[in-house]
Amino acid sequence: MPDITLINVVSSSSKPQTPLGILYLAGTLEKYNFDVDVIDYQYIFYKHKWGYKHLGETIANIDSKIVGIGCMTDSLPWVMLATKYAKSITPEKIIILGGPGPSEVCYNLLSTYDSVDIVCIGEGEYTLLELMRTIGNGISYTPRDLLNIKGIAFKHGDRVIVTPKRERIQDLDALPFPAYHLINLKKYYQVTVDTSRGCPFRCTFCDVAPLWGRKVIYKGVSRVIEELKLLNENYGVKNIHFTDDTFTLNKQRVLSITEQIQKSDLDIQYACFGRVNLVDNNVLTSLMDSGCKGIFYGIESGSNRILRLINKGFTIGKAIEVVINSLDYIKNVTASFIWGYPFEDFEDFLKTFYAITYLDYFGVQTRFSRLAPLPMSELRKKYENDIIKPLYFNIYSHTILSTQDLPQEIVEEILKHPPIYVSFYWFNTPNLQEKLNFIDNYYKLMG
Repeated sequence: MPDITLINVVSSSSKPQTPLGILYLAGTLEKYNFDVDVIDYQYIFYKHKWGYKHLGETIANIDSKIVGIGCMTDSLPWVMLATKYAKSITPEKIIILGGPGPSEVCYNLLSTYDSVDIVCIGEGEYTLLELMRTIGNGISYTPRDLLNIKGIAFKHGDRVIVTPKRERIQDLDALPFPAYHLINLKKYYQVTVDTSRGCPFRCTFCDVAPLWGRKVIYKGVSRVIEELKLLNENYGVKNIHFTDDTFTLNKQRVLSITEQIQKSDLDIQYACFGRVNLVDNNVLTSLMDSGCKGIFYGIESGSNRILRLINKGFTIGKAIEVVINSLDYIKNVTASFIWGYPFEDFEDFLKTFYAITYLDYFGVQTRFSRLAPLPMSELRKKYENDIIKPLYFNIYSHTILSTQDLPQEIVEEILKHPPIYVSFYWFNTPNLQEKLNFIDNYYKLMG
């Protein structure tokens, strides 16, 4: 019987990617002789959709006495209903949550639900290792046993205890390789690899940088190449996605990685995240020559006024110039935009659509999504009083984290606990109905 089973719960990926987070956890635990099993629920989700009872039964029927679940914000209400259902079947099961979803709202989550025993906050490799050393038999432990473990939250009687923050992992090269052997890599569209962790920027709508403490920690270039060789030569993986929040953050490092990819004669192609003010022709050439087939830019608005207010650090003119120029080097160039800022007037909104239409004309792939009030973002804190209940509207609105098509039980859970599920809510943006009408008509016209 495995000491622990780790479950990756993802609900929104149209092309499943490897569950990198739980594979790092598994690799670390295996290094220290724990027996680990992994379940990637991405594939099961497409069969059962939002069926929380099926996920709950999966949790309850696992042989392991300890279950670790990693999830994002959009999966959280589904996961919480599933854990309640699982505990009704096997109350003795120890359930540990991790990932951005529960990390950001751990206090409110544990205050509200009794179905989760522990939340791991932030990077989980060494936190989970300490937990397993403390509760590894899954039989007997007391909340007092957890007090000295940094980076967790748990209940002690009626109180929620959040222990001191765990320091960031400084030496990423010391981590074992992800436990790729626990999954079938051939099932995945892309295999994810990270070469760094963290983001230094101060975009007010985002909560990635606050979650990481606005600090970036890099893997060594040789470690990155080792991982790529392992995947390419041992597993036959050819399609890679670098998950770094900004792969192009450090120009010299990017040039070094791309040079080593070419020297190593790796048979791979890859995609990455870029930033328009951190990309030039030298970088684009190095990306192209080393097999980069896709780059994603977060532009977020077509209005310079909005770009200033959200601290993007570039103008829409510069963004359009760099994005279009990238097409000369990289086959698939994607630019993302957001609407629904609490200070976005209708003119700002139209400028965003102008930018989208302009880039579409040149062959750029554009994405358009509603702004979500993410728990740790500056905008969510500053405009707390401008958050409204989620609205229902049709598919043409192209929103993220909407309540459309969710089962009634999940919708009720979201509406019952706003502090936990705030990301499903909306900012009360100016001219909201006019914007919705415009979006609806635009996507109907575009087919």
